[in-house]
Amino acid sequence: MATTAERVLRALEAHNLKREADGSYRCNSPFRPGSDSGAFCVQVDADGEHGAFYDHVSGEGGSLYTLARRLGVALPQVAPAHETKRAYTGRADFARAHGAPDEAFAAAKWGEVIKDNRPALEFPTHTGTRWRFLDGRRPHYKSPPGYRRCWYGLNGGFFRLAASGAPLVVCNGEASVVAAQHHGLAALCVTAGEHEVPAALLADLVAELKGARPPVVVALDCDATGRKTALMVKAQFEAAGFQARAVDLGLTNGGDLADFCALHAGDVLAALLARPDLPPATSETDDHYRFLSLGDVLAQPPLEWLVKGVIPKRALAMVYGQSGSHKTFFVLAIAYDLAFSVPVVYVASEGGAGMRQRLEALIKHHGGRVPSELTFVQGTVDLFDGAAAARFRARLEALARPPALLVVDTFAGSTGDADENKGRDMNRILANLGQMTEALGATVLLVHHTNKGGRQERGHGALFARCDTVIRLSRLDDVTLVESHKAKDAQGFEPYALREVVVPLGYRNADGDEVTSLVLLPADQVMPASGTLTAKQRALLELIQVGQARSYAEIADIIEARNKMEVHRMVKNLIHRGLARRTADGWLELTPAGEAALTDEQPSRNSVTGVTWDSGKPRSSEVEKYAVTAVTGVTGEGSLPRHEQHPLAGFKSDYYRAGL
Repeated sequence: MATTAERVLRALEAHNLKREADGSYRCNSPFRPGSDSGAFCVQVDADGEHGAFYDHVSGEGGSLYTLARRLGVALPQVAPAHETKRAYTGRADFARAHGAPDEAFAAAKWGEVIKDNRPALEFPTHTGTRWRFLDGRRPHYKSPPGYRRCWYGLNGGFFRLAASGAPLVVCNGEASVVAAQHHGLAALCVTAGEHEVPAALLADLVAELKGARPPVVVALDCDATGRKTALMVKAQFEAAGFQARAVDLGLTNGGDLADFCALHAGDVLAALLARPDLPPATSETDDHYRFLSLGDVLAQPPLEWLVKGVIPKRALAMVYGQSGSHKTFFVLAIAYDLAFSVPVVYVASEGGAGMRQRLEALIKHHGGRVPSELTFVQGTVDLFDGAAAARFRARLEALARPPALLVVDTFAGSTGDADENKGRDMNRILANLGQMTEALGATVLLVHHTNKGGRQERGHGALFARCDTVIRLSRLDDVTLVESHKAKDAQGFEPYALREVVVPLGYRNADGDEVTSLVLLPADQVMPASGTLTAKQRALLELIQVGQARSYAEIADIIEARNKMEVHRMVKNLIHRGLARRTADGWLELTPAGEAALTDEQPSRNSVTGVTWDSGKPRSSEVEKYAVTAVTGVTGEGSLPRHEQHPLAGFKSDYYRAGL
């Protein structure tokens, strides 16, 4: 079938068409009667379907398709894609939308069920049952825990068609396979997403074909991911000894093989073989932009959340803070909580042995519950090297369920040879992260350090500018303050405080010391054990006792608090605990309980002096063990607002009430 460019050039032959040395064309204008200037220029791209024209006399110009329309040249048939992400009334409605009768899906054993309190279609695959939800909400598909990707469509009908010499048609989506096989195509797909074919599955297919090498047509979805993946799959089959083509289905954005079958129901195979090949990958096809109409923009889904009000879906997020601000404890708790419902991959470049104990603490704290979808990556992932980042992305895409959240802990440990203070290097890393977010449809969460000043994240400002969400953690005496520093498309959450709770893990290390770790809980649910003081609290009580320092600013300087606001919160905390009180002139004095606290030479019965913490380091007696208060929802005078959306918010346990 002639391309649009060939038909346009044929129409221009009557106007003294000539080819230039650079591959472009020049002729007299077909739109200016009597033109003989040869000033009408046409540029044609290699795929035969794209190009441009320009008249140097009139100044008119436009695309190849615009020129074709003005010349009366027929354009390729482009059909709209059906809206398949909508809600369905049942299997029959779903089948109609995918270009096949209900009987075809019934024969493939797709049955209507209720899954996770949602209407769904349940269908078998070689490695387990999968579900396609019908309510239009995300996720649209679900696999059981531990599901392995496999070929879908390797059935008797497929092998009969393949034996007849029909080409193998590789598509995306199990529903497209059912529709295509109904229309006489030897169609198959790899389950659970549009990715390259895993090497083991390609070897399995070769074995199933018993040495035969029928021609292969790769017909993936009509979008950027589909086109890019189709070319990679084509190369895979060619490397395995097949003759392969990757074709353009000619549908609107998002159209798939099921849409194509519905459009060409009379003779789908002939229509498919007549489609042009996808052009080779070029810098143009790799451009990361597309044109949208106003309707396209308004039809985009609203902002969706992984952690409501905190971390959005399909975004770049960052949590940063100084050393000791419990960044990993905070982010690991989020990953742990989410991994009960969505896949999470955690890159632990600085994890070491302590990661095991932090996980043990979370699991024990939550009654032994172990998330099914949390995967760890140990080692260094180089996000600066484009090839290395692409290989890592491909490994993630090849997982049975690609992650909804990818944690990079720490960001500095994953930047390779980059100079994070140089804009060019930082932008290169951010471009690689952007491709990862787009390809996976995931949120990437970076764990990062502060600069020398301790108030901003390290590195070039492009990092902060590109992030959709930025959260800062900082230590304020005995609490970790959590603040929203950026929320691109939503209102940032109110600051809240977390306090550490020590969890004994139930075993001892090689030195015979009990091993513990921490979890973080909202500070208003965790009260310090009776009589315990931090070093800063003791220093503050001593200043009050001797009457030194008459301002919060002076106190902050003496006890090395971060600022006077930290002192203000400490004062409220001590008053709430009955260790200090206001005098008639508005200043402070110790209560008898405060005097007694200062005279105690030994830590209280809830201290953990000498107990091993995290990676075997003896813990200081200045760090106290806390208990979860039995009175929840009631904040002390000095406590900060509790953030209801934190994964650990609302936790109540009798286990930590001992000692109150």
